[in-house]
Amino acid sequence: QLMMEYQNKLNIIQTEKESLRNTLDESNSKEDKASKKLKKKLSEMKVEKNQLEKKIDNLAAQYKKENVELRKSFEEKIVSAEKENENLLEQQMEKESMFMEMQNTVNQLQEEKDKLRLE
Repeated sequence: QLMMEYQNKLNIIQTEKESLRNTLDESNSKEDKASKKLKKKLSEMKVEKNQLEKKIDNLAAQYKKENVELRKSFEEKIVSAEKENENLLEQQMEKESMFMEMQNTVNQLQEEKDKLRLE
């Protein structure tokens, strides 16, 4: 009878041992699945990060290109405006010079008219 009790207890222990092993195996399996999911998610996030970095690089390059083009355009407009300003200044000076010549001519004619009147 002692032997039977011993055998029963041994069977109970063996059953509990197998149950714990099964629980451990299930836990390990779930952990492996979770680990695989996390690795997959991490891999997807790395791909997404690389894509975002490429987009950022492309946008930065595009911005730089547009900035260079705008700067060049503004510089050309400034040079053009400066030339136009110089031309207008020259025209103004020519007009002033012509006006002064005309004024001198008018004055001379007036003097000649006055002389002729006196004579």
